[in-house]
Amino acid sequence: MPLISCTNHKYTNSNLSILALQYKHLHLLDQLCNEQVILIDLLVQRSVKMIDSLWIPKHHSKMIPTYTYIYELLRRSKVTFSVFQLALYYIFHHRVTIQTRTATEKNPYVHCGRRMFLAALMTASKYLNDKTYKNKVWADIANLSVNEVNEIEKSFLRLINYELYVSGSIYGKWIQLLYGRFNKKRTHPADTCLGVKRSLDSDLPKIAPKRLRQT
Repeated sequence: MPLISCTNHKYTNSNLSILALQYKHLHLLDQLCNEQVILIDLLVQRSVKMIDSLWIPKHHSKMIPTYTYIYELLRRSKVTFSVFQLALYYIFHHRVTIQTRTATEKNPYVHCGRRMFLAALMTASKYLNDKTYKNKVWADIANLSVNEVNEIEKSFLRLINYELYVSGSIYGKWIQLLYGRFNKKRTHPADTCLGVKRSLDSDLPKIAPKRLRQT
């Protein structure tokens, strides 16, 4: 199955059960900090809700769920928590523009939440890191052509009007909003525990990789 499609599926409790079984099967629970697993799951859930609320779902039985897509994209790209959080900020901050443009824009890439999420992740990675992947690598990660990745990136940058800078105070407020009540129950904020430069790859299990290779 393609890694990217415009299919959006609601996150369900059954997904959690499947993931939990996969964790145990791969013997990863002993290696993972419980809080990190919870935080990753929280971020992915909120990513799914964000995509589902901003882009009209198109159902296709052969496509993987959005939750699985995001998880696998994060695992393959090995992005840091700060990159993931900034990518979500770009989408959330421009949510009104996104809703307006998806109603009027003819560009097909703008109408696909998964492609725009990929572009947000690419953009955040390039903005935060001096050394980052070239688009050819992102194309391999997402099973897309380089030309398509280039167009996706340009479409997203135009969508957010090239507004990439986020002040420290705004970013801090975004983190509080992103994690909500979870932070209030903890001694340290989520961003401190996770580490802004920590890669997500070590905390993500492989989720049905064979399914992603199918067409």
